[in-house]
Amino acid sequence: MGHYNPDTKEDIKLCTDTMKNFFTYLLYHNVCPEQKEDLEEARRTCDRCEKELWMNQQLVHNEGPGHFNRACSMLFGGYYFEAVDDPEAWKKVRWANPDIFTREIARKVVKYATAIAGDDRMTRKFKVLVEWNRIEAKKIEDIDGFEVISVEQPSEETGAYYRELAPDLLPVGKIKAKEFRDPSRGPYDLTPWEQIDWDAGFAPTYNFEFFVEAPLLALILPGMKFITAVYETNFGMHFYDEVLAVLPTNYLFLYNDWMMDYKEPKEIDWIGDEQEIERRKADDMIISPPEFSEAEWVLHVLTNEMKWVPRMSANPEVHAKNVIKALEWIGYSMKEIREQLGLTEGLRLKKRIVKKEAVKEEAVMEEAVMEEAVKEGAIKQEPIEEPAAGELTGEESVEEVVIKKEPIEEPVEKKAIKEEAIKVKVVQEEPVEEPVEEAVIKERFLRVTMLSRGTQTID
Repeated sequence: MGHYNPDTKEDIKLCTDTMKNFFTYLLYHNVCPEQKEDLEEARRTCDRCEKELWMNQQLVHNEGPGHFNRACSMLFGGYYFEAVDDPEAWKKVRWANPDIFTREIARKVVKYATAIAGDDRMTRKFKVLVEWNRIEAKKIEDIDGFEVISVEQPSEETGAYYRELAPDLLPVGKIKAKEFRDPSRGPYDLTPWEQIDWDAGFAPTYNFEFFVEAPLLALILPGMKFITAVYETNFGMHFYDEVLAVLPTNYLFLYNDWMMDYKEPKEIDWIGDEQEIERRKADDMIISPPEFSEAEWVLHVLTNEMKWVPRMSANPEVHAKNVIKALEWIGYSMKEIREQLGLTEGLRLKKRIVKKEAVKEEAVMEEAVMEEAVKEGAIKQEPIEEPAAGELTGEESVEEVVIKKEPIEEPVEKKAIKEEAIKVKVVQEEPVEEPVEEAVIKERFLRVTMLSRGTQTID
């Protein structure tokens, strides 16, 4: 049946009779006498399937969800929500449905079905929400459809109301159902905590009550499974959308069916360029990002999620130091901690940087002054005259000749330029206020504390 989908009643009969004849052959030749009762039950199942499969075929391809559920889907959201609303457009389509279904007709179907077949609470709530234009419908997730429990034909009173108030509409009956999850469609996308509940047997359960026209009720039997989307309105009514499939009452999923058309995966000998490899790695990171390490989670919690609210009498500095020590113990450097907590540089490091920059600026300025003075000719370097070897007498030594020389005085212009440059540097240089490390941490921590506590402040 997985590969052969009969569309007509004759094709369905051919399929079921083939299986029934095989079971009859096994019984007649007494092939497996220990399975006699099961084979007889299998022959009866073939007789039931001959009728039910044809009913399922009509529900899916001919009748669909019915006028009422189709109208709800068109008005409140679903497969038919974007249907063409122009009656003239349907006349131009060759194979269009002869029953033209517009929004005006849909409103009439829903209004009379709710007023006649619904209870008093549903009707009154529906009326109020229509006046306020606040009707909404929400799709029920994590189910594949519903399983029919019971079928209720329209009562004589319901039929009389329809004949009197809306003779052009079909009276509606009710079917009661529960949620259905088809194992052949694979597992659901659940969160880890939801998966624990589902594995323990605490999956959510639902009870539905649908309004269905009388002609469709003749095709529905208790135990049938409908594969469709189910919606719940805010006035207490359920409806189902387009019918994708209907399963018979004896439906049983076999996990061996998953092996149909199964093929062993082959290894792909593919070597792409570096750009393609990087792109695929990036896609993999987006689809399945790497898990954070324990230390990264701790740092994230300490810096983003935890609210540090110390007592009024407590010292915030102690809490700040404890956070820093905890991060250091995990393995983070002070540079990483400062980046995460938004702290400034340490006091000692700042002193060293300021001193180094000051010395560097002074050396650069002095070198510039010297170069400028040399260019202007303010500094004249006189060569030192040394006596020739023949001028030295026997009584005079080299040391005495050097002492007799006049000392070289620094030119006045050079002194003036140097003093003026030092004065300008002193005037331009402003004193750097070096914040104390503890004060910076305390100020930062108080700011975070006040933000986390809202309007409260800490003195």
